[in-house]
Amino acid sequence: MKRLKTLFKGVLLGGVVGAAVGFFSAPKKGKDLQKDAKELWGNVLKKKKSLQKEAKPLFKKAKKKFKEAHKESKKIVKKARKGLKRAQNESSRIAGKAKEVAERYKN
Repeated sequence: MKRLKTLFKGVLLGGVVGAAVGFFSAPKKGKDLQKDAKELWGNVLKKKKSLQKEAKPLFKKAKKKFKEAHKESKKIVKKARKGLKRAQNESSRIAGKAKEVAERYKN
């Protein structure tokens, strides 16, 4: 989740820097440039809010799914451990019986 936020911030910052470089390298009057920069910044802020609004429920949904998956994986691991323990116990029991049988036929 943290990586996704960092990526989002990087994309947003890259867009702003790219647009700023484009504006400042264009041959325009100072007032026109200021007007364009203000308009661009307003659009960036609107887009940021729009993306945040759109992304927030997706982040919540993803977080919920990750929690559910984690909970389910814990259950699976618990069952697997129980099964392994039963298999170990059963193999020990069978090995003990095999040893008894071998001892009987050995003598």
